[in-house]
Amino acid sequence: YFQDIYKPVDFIDITGGIRTDIHQVFGQSTNPRCGVVLRPLDRMMMKLLYGTAFRSPDYRQSYVKTGDWTIGNEDLKQEHIETPEIELRYDFTKRIFSKINLYKSRVTDMIVTQKVLGGKKYVNSETPIDIQGFEYTIKFFYKMFDAYINYSYNETKDHLTEKLLYGRPVNMANGGITYKVIENIRLNSTLSYIGEIKRSDE
Repeated sequence: YFQDIYKPVDFIDITGGIRTDIHQVFGQSTNPRCGVVLRPLDRMMMKLLYGTAFRSPDYRQSYVKTGDWTIGNEDLKQEHIETPEIELRYDFTKRIFSKINLYKSRVTDMIVTQKVLGGKKYVNSETPIDIQGFEYTIKFFYKMFDAYINYSYNETKDHLTEKLLYGRPVNMANGGITYKVIENIRLNSTLSYIGEIKRSDE
């Protein structure tokens, strides 16, 4: 793994890096990452990010058969993902800030389930999968309390058909509040919302 940071002027940071992983089963994977951080105002920060990554199938996806429902597949390949992203943060005060992330990813060889006789089987998608959306967060801090609200909109589509993939919600939201009782004890309450989930790919 290698990373370097370059600061041409006070309000711009440029970071570049590259990582190589060698897997006993899947071989070598090299992935770059780069980012530019801009601070045009004291209270505003913008990040421009780009990177690639991979994910190897886990043991369950490769070998486990769960009754007659889901069947593992020893021939699965690694997933590969490429993501450009923009993040904008604004500090309203010292205690309140918000940020929004915009992203658009492309996943090749994404691991999905396919209907087979007797249940479903894990397979690699034959076509790329496009994931795009945004996430908005606002956080508040005051003495012993901190709270946040988060909303995300996410579309996961087949690159060729542009159909939404089943099993993945488009809308999600959550919020929470934390109270610091003493130094090492905190009370936390959270509330989550998951929007409608498409149950089949028909």
